[in-house]
Amino acid sequence: MDAQKQVAAAGFKNALTIGLANDYLGYIVNEKEYPHGGYEVDERSYYGPGLGRLLAAKAGEAARKLSAPTR
Repeated sequence: MDAQKQVAAAGFKNALTIGLANDYLGYIVNEKEYPHGGYEVDERSYYGPGLGRLLAAKAGEAARKLSAPTR
């Protein structure tokens, strides 16, 4: 699941993914595209093919915590 699906599964109707590139010198390449290589993978993807999945899971985790009832 991508980040938007993870957040929607937590009960949020609208999810908007926003990225900031000015302070990051690289790309987050999804697992499907990683084997194809190219500039984004070969020169500027430092964390491997699982980073996108990890970030999406963390977004979902944060959304579930936000939507959980407080005690």
